[in-house]
Amino acid sequence: MTPVTMRDLFAAAHSRFLSSPFLPPPTLYLFGGGHVSTAVAKVAGQAGFVIGIVDDRDTFANSERFPMATEIYTSFEDAFEKIHPQLRELIW
Repeated sequence: MTPVTMRDLFAAAHSRFLSSPFLPPPTLYLFGGGHVSTAVAKVAGQAGFVIGIVDDRDTFANSERFPMATEIYTSFEDAFEKIHPQLRELIW
């Protein structure tokens, strides 16, 4: 093992380090599958959010309308049972 010298400590003290945390992407749950949610989901998906959609109408909450969604709930009761917001999750 090589001993650390004062020169090594001085060099390390005057160095700059760049760190970038690796965090999971934030999740955005959208309640309602109307035209506003389709626009918000598209932009949020491009910004790196994981998208969840909740609407009790099958014609609005489906993968054809929201291809970027990883979670789609067609029952509010089912959504309320399964969604438990954490620190990096947003509900709109």
